[in-house]
Amino acid sequence: MSVVAGVDGSPESRAALRFAIEEARARRCVVRAVHAWHVPPLAYGGGAPLPGDFVEGLEKESRLLLREAVAEVAPMLEGVVVHEISTEGDAGRVLVAESDHAELLVLGSRGHGALGELVLGSVGRYCCHHARCPVTVIPHRRKL
Repeated sequence: MSVVAGVDGSPESRAALRFAIEEARARRCVVRAVHAWHVPPLAYGGGAPLPGDFVEGLEKESRLLLREAVAEVAPMLEGVVVHEISTEGDAGRVLVAESDHAELLVLGSRGHGALGELVLGSVGRYCCHHARCPVTVIPHRRKL
């Protein structure tokens, strides 16, 4: 079993990763740090095929983002193994799929509010409704 942490590079997702590490330590399991990437819709413009190095670049950026996030929390990893998972696809669907064999799914909330959620959609909302394990959402910290 594992604790899955959604990682998108934001401060909130890094807080989620730290929380996931502490939970994994308490549960004596591994962390799966997951970043979902996709080809932006505008890249398909004109119907021309995308150059192979474009997609490879997106995947490389995803792996780098994960590596940096895990390196940032390295001092707190004692006794906890983190697997870095970079997957192409919609973030909500990827995280829900990862929840199949997880004890917990941890996400950060960016705090966009109701309007942002309506316009942008919400990975957190999708995961809370569809995940196959409990979900913890780390709240956005507003600056006062």
